[in-house]
Amino acid sequence: MAIVEVRDVHKHFSQLHVLKGISFEVDVGETVVFAGPSGSGKSTLLRCLNGLEKIQRGSIMVDGLPVHDHKVDLLEVRRRIGIVFQQFNLFPHLTVLSNITLPLIKAKGVEPERARGLAMDLLGKVGIAEKAHVYPGNLSGGQQQRAAIARALAMEPKVVMFDEPTSALDPELTGGILEVMAALAKEGMTMLVVTHEMGFARRAANRMIFMDDGLIVESGKPEELIEIPRQERTKRFMQEIGDR
Repeated sequence: MAIVEVRDVHKHFSQLHVLKGISFEVDVGETVVFAGPSGSGKSTLLRCLNGLEKIQRGSIMVDGLPVHDHKVDLLEVRRRIGIVFQQFNLFPHLTVLSNITLPLIKAKGVEPERARGLAMDLLGKVGIAEKAHVYPGNLSGGQQQRAAIARALAMEPKVVMFDEPTSALDPELTGGILEVMAALAKEGMTMLVVTHEMGFARRAANRMIFMDDGLIVESGKPEELIEIPRQERTKRFMQEIGDR
């Protein structure tokens, strides 16, 4: 059953046509990796999916909600779609625990004591329970990203999107974040992941979508696109990242 349905989506920034008729579906419990060169429209697509960017044509449905219908409450949409960005976007003046509990209390009306319990459970899940009372500025990049993942999960979203979640991290910190994400995929979380980490795609993704110049070039099982892509553009990309 599709929880995300994207139909003929077009996005312009002034004269720049960034998304040129994107269509795909994501089923409940599926992990889909989006790969492609910089500027291909991957991050813009994620931002359109939860209404951070408006689209000029097409439709996006998430968990039955038409995201770009003017009658739809975008706050309700965003309760159903968690997003983890390249930069961690934690509030620097709040502890890790408060970064997670504040949205629960303010946006969902969760009682403070229950919010703290939920937050501590999630911090344990992502491996940084001991950092609950630390401020983000005193954490490593990997720890901040783990906190950002916990914050996204706290809202109990139906879908979690990751926009190059390891690109701002040192290489030695990347593996830990990917392990957390792989565990979420194994648990059946529906995830859309923009990444160049092909090892993660092989291990955790059900499907890969390769994009270039605002278009979907091809899609299929990750091992197929990585090892035996059908399209020449996909082949060149995989060769380039494989040579790094």
